[in-house]
Amino acid sequence: MRTMRPALALVLMLLAACAGGAEERPATAGDAKLVLTSSAFAEGETIPTEFTCDGANASPPLAWSGVPGGADALVLTVEDPGAPYGNFVHWSVGGIDPSATDVARGGVPEGGEQLGNDAGGRGYTGPCPPESDEPHRYIFTITAFAEDGSFLGSGTLTGTYGR
Repeated sequence: MRTMRPALALVLMLLAACAGGAEERPATAGDAKLVLTSSAFAEGETIPTEFTCDGANASPPLAWSGVPGGADALVLTVEDPGAPYGNFVHWSVGGIDPSATDVARGGVPEGGEQLGNDAGGRGYTGPCPPESDEPHRYIFTITAFAEDGSFLGSGTLTGTYGR
């Protein structure tokens, strides 16, 4: 499984090619549907302040299930598709061990490597929309890839936050 490092660049290229989120990608017969949840907020709910720039700016606890057999690595991303200058990546973690099922508040998933975000750093940067703006959608996505970099499936959790 640790052959992932050479394939990590390929995985990230695939994610870039799917920009706009997994929700807009057409499903195919072989796609697995992963389930992504958080004990901090439910689908469509407001993300608690502690997980934003107005609070502790810690990543929320997440859990996932439904990882397909043959998965070599998982990738976790958090994106704001409604950011003022286009899609904004708040968090990207590659190379997550496919046997991992969760990540604690403020943690990094097992085997994961935090990659660059659009704030210019590495790691999690919480929701921080412009003040007086409509609440933004933040799409958390867990994606499974095979060793050759092929897409196996994904799941999303969407939260909102406004200031």
